[in-house]
Amino acid sequence: MDVAVILPGGRGWGPVLKLAEIAAEHLGGRLIKIPAESLPAGRLGKLATLLPPPRPRGEQKLLVIASIGDHLNAVLRSGVRRHYSYVAGWVIDSFWEARIPAWPAHVAGTTTSTSLTSRI
Repeated sequence: MDVAVILPGGRGWGPVLKLAEIAAEHLGGRLIKIPAESLPAGRLGKLATLLPPPRPRGEQKLLVIASIGDHLNAVLRSGVRRHYSYVAGWVIDSFWEARIPAWPAHVAGTTTSTSLTSRI
């Protein structure tokens, strides 16, 4: 499983990057670093994120580690999602549950639950 980490910039996110590095190593995948600047810009960019993903190539899976829910959109903007049959998102600041975008269900091809993080 590959691991993508959204790099928000600023101080304090070094441990999150290290977490992503360790996860990629232990999951036997590669680490993909995506700058937060890859977020969709303007209305057209945001509309493009609502389109269904292209047919996935292969059976590879991706874990996306993001600092806030809005940063999950960077995977859509960067085009990374088209290479994976399944995408799972892990939002570090999960108390921002309302900001987690609605796209994961159609990107991952499965149902999505965000209630787990609010119960832990």
